[in-house]
Amino acid sequence: MKGSHDLVKVMISAHEGVSSSQPVSIYPDQTVIKGYSNASVELAFTPVVMDTNDGCVSSYVLGHLSLSSDQDYYTGAVRPEGYDIDPIRINVTGKSLYPRLNIEYDSDDGRSNEVLFQFTADKLLSANGEVKLSCYTKRNISLNNSTDMKLTFDLVTLPPFSCDSMIVSPVTLIPSRSAQVSIGYKLTLDEVLKASKNSSSTVTNSEQLVIKYSTGVQQLISLLSRVLLPVISVDVNNLSFGASLLNQSTSQLVTVYNKSNCTSQWKLSIDTDKGSTSSDGISTGVFAVDPSSGITLPRQFTIVTVTFTPTVEVEYTATLHIRGVLGEYASFSVSGTGSADEATLP
Repeated sequence: MKGSHDLVKVMISAHEGVSSSQPVSIYPDQTVIKGYSNASVELAFTPVVMDTNDGCVSSYVLGHLSLSSDQDYYTGAVRPEGYDIDPIRINVTGKSLYPRLNIEYDSDDGRSNEVLFQFTADKLLSANGEVKLSCYTKRNISLNNSTDMKLTFDLVTLPPFSCDSMIVSPVTLIPSRSAQVSIGYKLTLDEVLKASKNSSSTVTNSEQLVIKYSTGVQQLISLLSRVLLPVISVDVNNLSFGASLLNQSTSQLVTVYNKSNCTSQWKLSIDTDKGSTSSDGISTGVFAVDPSSGITLPRQFTIVTVTFTPTVEVEYTATLHIRGVLGEYASFSVSGTGSADEATLP
């Protein structure tokens, strides 16, 4: 085939950088600009979740020109193809900031980074003497959007804590707006009894309130509970009546102390040395106590009268148990000997 015209012309040139549409994208990615005219393109910056508190992005957009050598309809100009013309370059920088709400707490106890539930277990005690199976308390916090962007998020936590937002989740806050949220804590009687059985003076729990933003970022708020339990004790370990005349009563006093900041509601029972418990729980016919139950306020005490009335000439022993309804416990032993001979009395 003769002729000087090329059938195929191929121009190969290397492009800089790595082609990507994230976090910077352009639309449209191809357009036609006629002579003596202009066109607009849209640059979008879509931040991704960074591993640090904020992230800076430096990028650029290259516009590779493809000039037509055909005659321009409007101007009649004929341009060279211009494959050696450098591409248009647009430098792009962006900074992504982590979304973060400012938290205002309803307490002035100096704690600025946690929600603390601290109270006494006697919240489980009702006025009529019954014991509740559980009780519920709450704290309020305010979530404030002090950024210049709209924030959308969900609130998540785990039992025994709960989150009661007054706004349906997910929550959306525009700049300078706030949302009131109630954080609840549920204390159960089983939890208190288990802690008391393990000789603990407190019930403690810790969890986190998770603020899950729509961008995938999380903000954590510590949730802590510290419930004080009642602790009781007596001023004697072994109470001895010695020898006493048959069918005559003698009495001694025992002090029940409440060493905690929590009210104690208790009952007293008597076990004989044979391991049996008196039918009414407070008298064996030989040993008796008064009162058989009581409520001892925090850091206070109650006086209990123990009475010994022997009926036969033997040695009597028993154990007196003070059991609180919230699991508190104390005990002491008591002994005495019946005697028909006054000469044997001290």
